[in-house]
Amino acid sequence: MANAMYVNSDQLYQAKAKEGKADISRNHSPGRKGCSYKFLLICFLLGISLLWLFVSLPIMIKWYLDLAEVKQKDLSRIDKSLEELKETVGSICQACASRSICQECPLGWLLFRGSCYKFSTTAKDWEGARISCAESNSHLAIINSLEEQYFLSNSTNSKDSWIGLSDKDTEGVWQWVDGSPLSFSFWNTGEPNNYMERDEDCVQLRYDKGWNGEWNDSSCKFTFLWICEKRSLCNLGLAG
Repeated sequence: MANAMYVNSDQLYQAKAKEGKADISRNHSPGRKGCSYKFLLICFLLGISLLWLFVSLPIMIKWYLDLAEVKQKDLSRIDKSLEELKETVGSICQACASRSICQECPLGWLLFRGSCYKFSTTAKDWEGARISCAESNSHLAIINSLEEQYFLSNSTNSKDSWIGLSDKDTEGVWQWVDGSPLSFSFWNTGEPNNYMERDEDCVQLRYDKGWNGEWNDSSCKFTFLWICEKRSLCNLGLAG
């Protein structure tokens, strides 16, 4: 006959209590605890990233829109400047027949070999004439060839006229108003002579007493007509 086992109630309660502790220990093992911490950390970092994106995205969008607006304004200003430049060049080129030949000079000026000349109708001393030319963006005439001399002397209506030659800076050293030295001359016989030591430091085209536009040194204080010169617009390379 099998041996019977008798367990009292206290022993049964203690056995179940031990079994329950073992289950709790298994459910809270170190491996499971570490896994839950990693999951929480990932969730935290993901939340921070989403929060940063939520905050920064509107700022980035606004910055991009502001930058696009600035670029658009800059492009508009550039387009406007180009249109104004186009209109200016178009106005200049109306006086030009091609890229190298100018049809006409400003009103009241005569064209000769790439330069425009204006002959005054009033008289001034040499310095006053020089200033008047400068006010029209030009200078007193500079003569570099016999052809230019003939053109000017035939265009003055035989009236004495200042040109841009003087020895005001150094006596006997003749220079043009642009500082260039004298390379071509058309002095009359015996000129320059500084007649009667009157400080004849400025040069005129002279016509009286048998003169026909030859050069004469004269006192800069005398008053004569004058000739202004400036390069034509097409000769400056602004045509076409």
